[in-house]
Amino acid sequence: MQTHRYFVGLDVDIAAKKVAATIGIAPWKVLAGPATFPDSLEGFQQLLTWLHSYHCLPDETVFCMEPTGSYGEPLTYFLAAQGYSIAIEPLVKVRRTFPEQKRNGFELKSQHIAKYAYRSASALRLWEPSTEMLEQVKTILADSRSARVDEQMRDLLEPQPCIAHDWPCY
Repeated sequence: MQTHRYFVGLDVDIAAKKVAATIGIAPWKVLAGPATFPDSLEGFQQLLTWLHSYHCLPDETVFCMEPTGSYGEPLTYFLAAQGYSIAIEPLVKVRRTFPEQKRNGFELKSQHIAKYAYRSASALRLWEPSTEMLEQVKTILADSRSARVDEQMRDLLEPQPCIAHDWPCY
């Protein structure tokens, strides 16, 4: 089993199109954050630069976030393409760990998620990206000449519309 030294809590604000991140370190203390980044490729690259300034390397770092459906996929695939581990934990688990959380603010929630990841390190279920999708994301990211990299990633990861005759019958 892999032991992590850094625990990064992420909170994606879908409406504001931003991501809050907090870095925690073992033994538990907040190392950095909360910091806010745009929910875009440029913001993801800023997040990566910020992580590197604290020496959070992929083999020592685990990210933790709550499920956001397809909205969080560009970020998760970007991080996976960099070699990072990501745990997507059910909202109810995080909220049960911090019941006093209520409405402490968007940025502070990333701190709670980082602390949850530290406390639950041995029980975290790491997210497994689709190998095919991850390869496509790596290819898009490698083509840094393209001015449309952010748009290409979002197009690739956007959920496909479902046609009524494809729905399961109940």
